[in-house]
Amino acid sequence: MIEYTRGLDFFNPDQFKPKERCVEIIGAGGIGSPLAEVLATMGFDLIIWDKDIVEAHNISNQNYYPEQIRMIKVRALLDTITRKVGMPGDEFKLIEDDDKKVYVTTITDKENPNNIQTFTAHDSFFTHKNKLTGSILVLATDSIESRSEIYRLAKESYEYHGIPHTIIDGRLGGEYYQVFYVDMNNKESRKTYEKTLFKPEDAVDLPCTGKSIMYIANHISGQMAYLVKDSVIKSERVHTEYVFDFIEQINIFNGRICVFGEE
Repeated sequence: MIEYTRGLDFFNPDQFKPKERCVEIIGAGGIGSPLAEVLATMGFDLIIWDKDIVEAHNISNQNYYPEQIRMIKVRALLDTITRKVGMPGDEFKLIEDDDKKVYVTTITDKENPNNIQTFTAHDSFFTHKNKLTGSILVLATDSIESRSEIYRLAKESYEYHGIPHTIIDGRLGGEYYQVFYVDMNNKESRKTYEKTLFKPEDAVDLPCTGKSIMYIANHISGQMAYLVKDSVIKSERVHTEYVFDFIEQINIFNGRICVFGEE
């Protein structure tokens, strides 16, 4: 697999068990698709959920290629991240279960057979019938209703099984985004996050031509990947709310405002 030499001072995946570095991503669109590639190159195992196909308008603002148009999104994304992290000589194994709509790729390092990276893709929506298995849950869906429902299921899963221990929620809106880091073991963190799950009718309806562009998708995926890393290395972080406004060049971090370009 790819070398991590240049980034080992920031994150070394070999220091963590596969269960500890397993991230579950709900949504493979404008946030989930670039984030999946970033996390894969950092050495994370991934579980990805989405029930959609790649369309022509996805190419300019999501992590897909023209030849993948009309492919199942999670299957296309599996191909993309496998191509990114696999090296010549590595052992690749793909298990396809079309009946259950589950696809699993494992990559075994040619020089270290104990070094295995696993990517699991579900061509379906996550519902109460499914089970969360990732230590960290990323919400990258496109509606507040789905976030609220998945968060409810995540609370139940944490109560009974202890996972996910962290939720990272990314929200895009034009040239503006928000990221929330939720420590599921911290009551105040959960309560603060729950206040952000507003009613669907309060959502702002953006025009089709003003919903997403790639520089914003890359920016938010980098921020979210950093928070995933922070969760795995068990930093002091408990709760974080991060806002970035590209137009005004304003960054709001836990209520503290920073305006870029001003002295």
